[in-house]
Amino acid sequence: MNLKNVIGIVLTLLILLMIYSGFTAFRVSRQMITPAPEGDSSRLGPVQDSRLPFGDPYHNCQVHLMFNGKADMRSSNPVITLLDNTGADLSRFKAHDPANPNFFVRVPEGNQGLVRVEADDAYPIQTLIEKNVLVSLHEAAIFSGTILGHMFVLQGEKLPDPTPLPKARLLIETAKGWQSEVTTDGTGKFEALIPPGPFFVTVRSDSHADAFFDNLTAVAGETIDRQIILPAGCELEGFAIGNNVTLEGARASLVSIMEDDADAVAGERGKFKITGLTSGMATLYLQHPGYQEESFSLLVPKDKIGIRKPFPLKPSENFNVSVNLGNSSNLPDARVRVTRAGKKIFDGPTAEFNEMNILASGQTYTFLASWNPAPEDEQAILYSIPETWTMPESGGGELNLKIEDCVYARGLVLTAGSGVTFGGAFVKIRLAEAQFANVLEEITVWCDTSGRFESPPLPQGNYTVVAHHPFHGMVGKNVRLNQAGNANLGVFTLPE
Repeated sequence: MNLKNVIGIVLTLLILLMIYSGFTAFRVSRQMITPAPEGDSSRLGPVQDSRLPFGDPYHNCQVHLMFNGKADMRSSNPVITLLDNTGADLSRFKAHDPANPNFFVRVPEGNQGLVRVEADDAYPIQTLIEKNVLVSLHEAAIFSGTILGHMFVLQGEKLPDPTPLPKARLLIETAKGWQSEVTTDGTGKFEALIPPGPFFVTVRSDSHADAFFDNLTAVAGETIDRQIILPAGCELEGFAIGNNVTLEGARASLVSIMEDDADAVAGERGKFKITGLTSGMATLYLQHPGYQEESFSLLVPKDKIGIRKPFPLKPSENFNVSVNLGNSSNLPDARVRVTRAGKKIFDGPTAEFNEMNILASGQTYTFLASWNPAPEDEQAILYSIPETWTMPESGGGELNLKIEDCVYARGLVLTAGSGVTFGGAFVKIRLAEAQFANVLEEITVWCDTSGRFESPPLPQGNYTVVAHHPFHGMVGKNVRLNQAGNANLGVFTLPE
């Protein structure tokens, strides 16, 4: 028996062991962001193994890296970053022997074990790790370039050359669901390692109009270099006006055709400014305690430096929401999230919402209440079932939301070929009904290296669940989760 056959038998045994081992307690990570490259000799810069404070309990996870799904291939300068339970970087680790890329990741007690794995020639992935695991990186394409911006000039003046835009943001998403965000440096330059295949880019700047590109395709091992020039952004100068008074402290939020939320708080004389607006239709949302929240449609011009106009609000009617657990009394420390037509109107303590009194007559809202009996444990959170409420044309109202036991969705993500994804798989979960859009934010749940996943607590309802992998593709299904407890969603088989 030659060495290649031995390696194949060992890998097969490890795969079977990981697939049939029991489920562990997985937790949710709500972000999937890749930091901008740094350093000179390596895109990741110099890395030193991080040390935990002396005496802190931890356990070791051994991670062996493969490249393009093959154990006998090596990536260049691989690094593993352990994330904390909020998704922020906690500690970094490197392989002590590049020819034998074994990592020993020290996972503190209570940490979920979510890591980001990256290298100079591979796009970054994230995965949950436990004990001894195999993780495969895949060859990346390079997307690089420079972001420049124009400026407004007076009529008759010559338009100057565009200038570099530091701190512009590029939101990159592939057709298979992999996402990354990179920021330009002081000279407007950027570089990102991305998966091969079609991808889309949204470029955002606080001072300039946004731009969107959807006709890009990356090829492994090749570089796509682009110079992107953003138009000058329009400025909105608005005034929040109430019942013969100006509304200092009013909150303004503008959503453009680029789906970019820009926020401002009104100051003296109710005045607020929002810059960098993209030409086209936009919607301004305005609210102030004691007044009906309102939305205003705007046409943002492309040939004017700004818009200046007042925005009047009407006095509100009384409305009260209460949250109960079973037949018990009201839960004063419960929270409520309120949306209208998919736009978040409020997200915070129920008592604060009742004090604001901002619902508009004749408008329909969606409510979702939550309550955590053990605030230090995010897995203990409980939800109500989402409900809609329409304010009457005149007069107020009240609504009672009942906290219910939650659902925990679990399943397995496999590939149609070899079966195991070896890291990088994740599942996105969102409420299926359009009327409940955004009342519960879309949740990203990471799989372990064998493809197993378990969601955080979910309110009972109907969901769309989509499994993704940046190399293997994506597949989804609609599920009904109307019974509290554990719900087995079965196997999601990726197409490639």
